[in-house]
Amino acid sequence: MMLRSAILLWVRVKRTLLSLGSRISTTNFSPGFTRSGARVEAIWENREDQGTVDYLRDTAIQADIDALQPRVVQPHPGNKLPATVRVIAGVDRQHYSVSPMQGWTTPPATCPVETQNDEDAATALGAGGIELLPTPVRNRISAMWEAAQDRAQRLGMGIEDEDVTEWLLTLIEGRVGLVQGPDDLQRARASMETLITVGVSNAQHRLYNKLEPVFLNEALFNLPHLFPLTD
Repeated sequence: MMLRSAILLWVRVKRTLLSLGSRISTTNFSPGFTRSGARVEAIWENREDQGTVDYLRDTAIQADIDALQPRVVQPHPGNKLPATVRVIAGVDRQHYSVSPMQGWTTPPATCPVETQNDEDAATALGAGGIELLPTPVRNRISAMWEAAQDRAQRLGMGIEDEDVTEWLLTLIEGRVGLVQGPDDLQRARASMETLITVGVSNAQHRLYNKLEPVFLNEALFNLPHLFPLTD
């Protein structure tokens, strides 16, 4: 029984040494209770060595960080491109560090600005979940959605399919940030009616009796500067 216990203890110690990545050779230990104290001491010293290595590593990293002296420099593009390759929409999010620069594209004033507080803060999940959009914005979304529904119903092609509903709500949610007041909301409702009218016309022209997202996409391409749906 004692021999079996000694062997099991030796196996456990060997596994522990291997898991710690010890440089101590396990062949120096023979099974038995007489050397168990030495084994435990070796393991503890190995842990202390590892702690010293971690401390020196963390200290060196912190020293490298402290030695950094960042400075703000002007961008130096390698090539002057003949065309604008990055079009910034009026609803794109803007980082607080972006500022106007001569010769460079400046985001539109309607772009929502992500502040430093937004980066540092986290909203707690309450009983009602996380509020993605404030109530006034949700009311504007509802008003635009109702305008689209009413127009489609009057044209005899109601919005019934889930894919069409999702398409319209995604469009409205993505562009509602441009709607800031009652006048903007009135224009937005009129634009929704125009979009539905053209979409229904596209469907009827192809002998369809219901709306499809493809017909609404086609309508958007044919309706530039339709506030707030297209730029």
